[in-house]
Amino acid sequence: MPDQHLHQTLPLAFSSASAAASLGWAAERCISSAPNHLQCERCVDSCPAQALFFVEENQHSAKGQRLVVSDACHGCGACLPSCPTEALLSLELQRLEDKPLAVACHRVETGRLTTESLHCLRAIGVDQLLSWMAQTPDVSITLCVAQDCTDCQAAPAQPSKPDVWWEQMQALGVLQEVTPCRAYQAAEGAIMSRRRFMGVRGPQSPVYAGDDTGVRARRLQRYTAALPATPLAAGGMPFPSIQLDQSCCDTSGVCSKICPTDALALTDEGVLNFSPLECIGCGFCISYCPEQALSLGQDESSETRVLRKTAEVTCFECSRQFRTSQVNTGEPAVCPACQRDKGLFKGSFSQLFG
Repeated sequence: MPDQHLHQTLPLAFSSASAAASLGWAAERCISSAPNHLQCERCVDSCPAQALFFVEENQHSAKGQRLVVSDACHGCGACLPSCPTEALLSLELQRLEDKPLAVACHRVETGRLTTESLHCLRAIGVDQLLSWMAQTPDVSITLCVAQDCTDCQAAPAQPSKPDVWWEQMQALGVLQEVTPCRAYQAAEGAIMSRRRFMGVRGPQSPVYAGDDTGVRARRLQRYTAALPATPLAAGGMPFPSIQLDQSCCDTSGVCSKICPTDALALTDEGVLNFSPLECIGCGFCISYCPEQALSLGQDESSETRVLRKTAEVTCFECSRQFRTSQVNTGEPAVCPACQRDKGLFKGSFSQLFG
């Protein structure tokens, strides 16, 4: 692909001691940056070193949130699979061959093993692994890890929480525990120039296709493209599912307007569609729904489905046209504005007269 059709990510570093020299952040893909300005901290929560954080930028060229990393980062890349939109990218992971047969972390003494090297294998998500498997269906892919992988610095910081990555990879049968192993070491940081220190896009940043911008469920879609026969196979990624309580829905369309992707789409005919393959499970539609009519779950189906159909009716009280999902109920149709007015009147009447 020609260079003019590639974007470079913003480097995730402030100092020359940082181990995150190979990590980059694509602001256009992040729902916490402009124009979305929605709060998401999945990458922050997944970091075992608590090295990631968002800062506010007030410069004319970069207003809004920016993701940065402190020197506490040791370069494990565990934050990468946590981002459903793939706003975080790794130069080290991009340099791997398209079809690796075996990948070993830096702690493993590979010896005569024919392997690719990656500082930490926790940077590999289930979607990426299944994509490699789909490319080499007749050859097994092996991830060579240290025997005490679950206790190293890259493992989840809270032992009480399940190690989801380890459980998924074990279920897929791709882990090979190796012993003896070297002690864990932080990734070697790059010596940064003043240009890189100031956040200018440098030649060592990960790249992505120039037409692959915007917020999209990239990891779920990559996973789906490489699916085995059963969607919820061992170690797989379940599909998000949105449920709608039509008895509470006021058909305002706030959910589709706040959705950072095309997962919730409202047609001109008043049909609200939900596409699991576009959903990143952020839950903003649920938080912003004024009637709390939505709930988020999981499903085995990736098929687009209709959550609500509405019809245009005339309000019995004010004769205005409005859309409602409550049709053929036998009761006179009353618009939301008149319903609110009635509620206010009843409340005031009770306060005055008991």
